[in-house]
Amino acid sequence: MATKSTYKNLIIISVSFFFLYAAYLPLQNIQSSLHKDPALGFGSLAAIYASGILSCCFLPNVLIAMFKLKTLLIGSIFSFPLYVLANFLPRWSTILPASILLGLSGAVMWTCQSIYITQIATSYAVTMKFPKDSLVSKFFSIFYFFFQFSQIVGNGVSSGVLTDVKSDKLTAKFLTSAGTFNVQNITCGAKYCPSGVAITNAETLHINIIYKLMSILLGFTLIGIIIAFFMDPLPEETKINQTPQLKLCFSTIKNLKDPMILLLVPITIFNGMEQGFVYGEYTKAFVACSLGINMIGYSMICFGSAACFVSMFIGFIVKWSGTYALMIFGMFAHLSLMTWFLVWDTQAYPSHIFYIGAMCCGVTSSIWMSQTNAIYGIYFSNKQGAAFSIFRLFQSSGFTIAFVYGNILCVSTKIYILMVFLVVSIAMYSIVEFKYQKNHFKDVKVVKQEYDEKDMVAIL
Repeated sequence: MATKSTYKNLIIISVSFFFLYAAYLPLQNIQSSLHKDPALGFGSLAAIYASGILSCCFLPNVLIAMFKLKTLLIGSIFSFPLYVLANFLPRWSTILPASILLGLSGAVMWTCQSIYITQIATSYAVTMKFPKDSLVSKFFSIFYFFFQFSQIVGNGVSSGVLTDVKSDKLTAKFLTSAGTFNVQNITCGAKYCPSGVAITNAETLHINIIYKLMSILLGFTLIGIIIAFFMDPLPEETKINQTPQLKLCFSTIKNLKDPMILLLVPITIFNGMEQGFVYGEYTKAFVACSLGINMIGYSMICFGSAACFVSMFIGFIVKWSGTYALMIFGMFAHLSLMTWFLVWDTQAYPSHIFYIGAMCCGVTSSIWMSQTNAIYGIYFSNKQGAAFSIFRLFQSSGFTIAFVYGNILCVSTKIYILMVFLVVSIAMYSIVEFKYQKNHFKDVKVVKQEYDEKDMVAIL
């Protein structure tokens, strides 16, 4: 691909996902507080990621073999406006089917997105004779810049609409079977324990406010779909080879036998768990509990802003330091952040500290999101469909785990689990990196030897 064409397609897919997730992310952030039945929001999120796990095992490879990548990508993103439409009339009968459909199609969509970006980056690297690894990482960093920027715009719109309600009606309520508790009776931060307590604000939101917000978010999803039509299809030679559908159906599971993939499973699960912690625990136990539900959007704007800023420079940092050094830095940064959350007395600090905490989460999340994608694209360039399906499978598993124990464990316990899981994940990823670099060095040495032999023959 030519330079202009390559970057045009990268920007188009990035902007399309920007609008889709400018609608979905703020809706995800307030889902557990939006409905009168708190279980409906939690059930919606659990259904999305649980159905995503099922989809990753069977659907992507089969559908990619049947349809062109662009066609499949556009078809899968139609589930986003359907999910927003379901929130106009939030019932189990509307939300649950829309959530399952979004989870099933989302796994296919993200697999297509990862393959598309890896392919255009690889093609561009070959054409321009650039190092493939750093260019793939750079392209994913650019994509995730737009993805994280959707946090800023989407949550800005959400907060702007929700603050139309009188401020005295935006106080969080803590409900249990025993009745309503005042915010002062609840311990926030790392010491927060669910114990049957649910934070809700649905009773204070007028139906017109909800309709106004959903209408804007629906418009975002439709714009994202329209923009996706302007993507160029991949050249035919990059299309995945046709194989019998039964084999394709189980090819994702079959590839789990690969030791390299198995060693990357923990870091992939962690990727989902840490995002689930931010969306489910930081927004609820820290921000909503201490400041009020209407401040969730503003904190997530800070999260998105920091993630955008870091994503702008990750590609350049990787070119200088390499992916492994950045991942090690991310581990120490994340462990330091979790340690701060454990000792943070939320009642002793002003509100701007909560926004700083969200920004720190954005810095670490941007590293995990961009680099884990890049790792799969670099290590498994010969079986991208199966590799990215496995990535989505275990990332969705991480989300599901985070949401399942979300209403069971105390926040401090979840933080300890994340810290231990991160250390184990990086240790196992280090083994993969060592094996890859060792094999890569051998390949380079063989190629250099072949060139030297050709040069010697030419001289003779």
